Amino acid sequence: MEIIALQKFSNGLLGNVEEGQVIDVTPNRAKILISSGLAKSGKSRVHRQANYTINKPVVILGQGPSSRLLERNIGLFRDKDVFWASMNRYIFQEREILGKIRKRFNMIWCSSNVRFNEMRNHLKESAKDGALIMTTTHTYLRIDFQADVYVSDIGIGISSLFAMLCALGTMGANDIYLIGFDGYATHPGQVYYGQHKINDDFIARQESIQKDTKVFNKMFWDYFEKTVYRTRDEMRIHNLTGSKISCFKKMTIKQMANQLGEVTANA
Repeated sequence: MEIIALQKFSNGLLGNVEEGQVIDVTPNRAKILISSGLAKSGKSRVHRQANYTINKPVVILGQGPSSRLLERNIGLFRDKDVFWASMNRYIFQEREILGKIRKRFNMIWCSSNVRFNEMRNHLKESAKDGALIMTTTHTYLRIDFQADVYVSDIGIGISSLFAMLCALGTMGANDIYLIGFDGYATHPGQVYYGQHKINDDFIARQESIQKDTKVFNKMFWDYFEKTVYRTRDEMRIHNLTGSKISCFKKMTIKQMANQLGEVTANA
């Protein structure tokens, strides 16, 4: 994690640090130095490493029940010039939803080394097609293919969507549309699109989803503005009507498609 020294000091591991120097340290060490008044938080490493600017509207497709709405209305998005993003077991939605309009994801977020390694072969193909691959800070990534894999400091201890939105904020995204992020699940099969095709015990964790929803509604914008240094007026986030994540503007799937046309035309 990047932090900025507020004064000159010496540290056994870091050596002599000058005032204003940018230091790359572990999150725990960063907390110690920041709480002691020796340093302040810098911008996420995402911005420095990726050097990636997104100048299109972003549609993030999650794996909740409302992803079916996109499947039924995917034709409305056929001619939209948008940046498609997803996470973890994204391949089902890419094949069965985006495939209908001959699109692929432009960005895939892996929440852990486990998910990265699990999807490695699919990520390899996505990388060949130019997809941006991001993951949180973890070891044991088996990167045995040619790709730009960016590691983000944001995302440790928070949900994948929370982390992904912060990362997109550092890359200049201005308009983001969420589909498949409903904030609830009444039964396991409702949560992960294509779950019936997964031959393991990957089931929904209802309590975890509810907890993430509460965190979003209570603290997302405060955390986002302090971490990314942008406001809710600068990065506009829209979610589907019916989602229990209430901190973003709500709209229907057709309203999203219509607004995407307006945003794309004005981009």
